[in-house]
Amino acid sequence: TAEEGGSAGAGEGEGAGEGESSGSYDWTHEGQLTNIVKFVRGQDLNGNPSYAYAKKEDDNTTTLYFTPDLTNFAAFNSYDSGASSIDGSPIFIEYGAGGKVLVGTDTGKVYQIELDEYSVPQSYALLHDVVGGHPINSLKYGYAMNQWIFEAGGDIYTIPAAGGGAVLRHSLPAGAKVVDFAEGDEGKVAFIVRMADFSIEPRMAPADWSVIYGPSSMVTDASVATDFNYSHAMDLWVSSNADGSSIVTVSDLLDYLS
Repeated sequence: TAEEGGSAGAGEGEGAGEGESSGSYDWTHEGQLTNIVKFVRGQDLNGNPSYAYAKKEDDNTTTLYFTPDLTNFAAFNSYDSGASSIDGSPIFIEYGAGGKVLVGTDTGKVYQIELDEYSVPQSYALLHDVVGGHPINSLKYGYAMNQWIFEAGGDIYTIPAAGGGAVLRHSLPAGAKVVDFAEGDEGKVAFIVRMADFSIEPRMAPADWSVIYGPSSMVTDASVATDFNYSHAMDLWVSSNADGSSIVTVSDLLDYLS
């Protein structure tokens, strides 16, 4: 359960001592923010910068912290599980639009938390409960379609951020999991799949998920991609490969297809 907690013992004071002696910023805030398992950045209700941390506590629970100011620990707001009853430990956090934050747990629960204009959590809601309790393996917010995209137990779902239930979009081969999602223009989605034999396979889908493109449909360079990202500002897809090289293609992810 995510709980409102105190300091983590492991690593406490390590960053603090160095920060005090050098005068540099102590990101651990004297050990109060050690054991970070996830960090994300987004915006609050009014569009101001907002930051979220998931911190592993000594008792193996996870505390969620939200803040508009990383330099001031007094500005951090820990999430009170007594009010939310979040089931399981948060392992994924993702900001959406309008101060919404999605949290995926190791018990297959997907919750939406709403922040106010000061990054203070105001409400939470259970959006989906994965059958079988499989952990959430990957989670992304798609700005083009205003939807959440996540995978658990080998199944990929989308949930409209404006409201509505989860829709099953694609089922992976047995033992496979998604390690990364990226959304492009018009809601096109690229995702990297780790197969049961630990090999990596990129796949792509249009906004309606009517067809899934795999390596056999791609040109050689794209078929060995290990990561995809898209810049809406530049209208560019960027891919990196296992050998450290990168590929940039203009306008459309499907340009990769042969």
